[in-house]
Amino acid sequence: ELVRRVARMAPRVCLAPAAREMLRAMAAALPVPASAVLRLMAMPVFAPLMLKLLGRRVAALGSCMRSSVTPTVVHCGTKRTVVPSSAVVDMDARLVPGDNVDDLLGRIKRVAPPGVTFSVQAQQRHEAALDMGQYARLAALLRGAYPQSVPVPMLLPGTTDARHFRRLGIQTYGFLPIAMPKGMAYMNLIHGTDERIPVEAVAIGSRLISEFISGYES
Repeated sequence: ELVRRVARMAPRVCLAPAAREMLRAMAAALPVPASAVLRLMAMPVFAPLMLKLLGRRVAALGSCMRSSVTPTVVHCGTKRTVVPSSAVVDMDARLVPGDNVDDLLGRIKRVAPPGVTFSVQAQQRHEAALDMGQYARLAALLRGAYPQSVPVPMLLPGTTDARHFRRLGIQTYGFLPIAMPKGMAYMNLIHGTDERIPVEAVAIGSRLISEFISGYES
């Protein structure tokens, strides 16, 4: 029952500055009506409605704007013939910038059945101000290799080792210049059973990263 209720829980929409920059940059590069939709999604007052109306068509963008809670492991019982007296559900929570553990836990508790207790194991978060000082150089390198490309700042809907550098006050850039062939559903391949990228893309990406490092000036 807890799993069912959590799955139906209405997510809270949080539009972080990085998410708004991403949506506005995408809107500037796309024609109508896509550009109009993205501009509305970048507005806090319209974002929840647009996500609801568009559903799975904007699932990737929604993951940058809504925290998620996914039940992943259930512990209960040791014998087939014995009804267990209790159960433990492990849930993986991914919080977008602007949301926090206490608020998310409060929303889960409000939908949980009576008698459920919770414990939280949370990683420390560091939401430092964004420094886009090297963004122009990265964008120029990308356009040089792929003239038709449109560089867009992105809020990554996942987790990276960058969080460890944030604790030291170090700005990181998730620069991954890998061009996927048209029609390749790369988002479905990430951590999938057939995860892969083209060899040529790795070669070009490695060259661009090398060029950025060799020409870096602090």
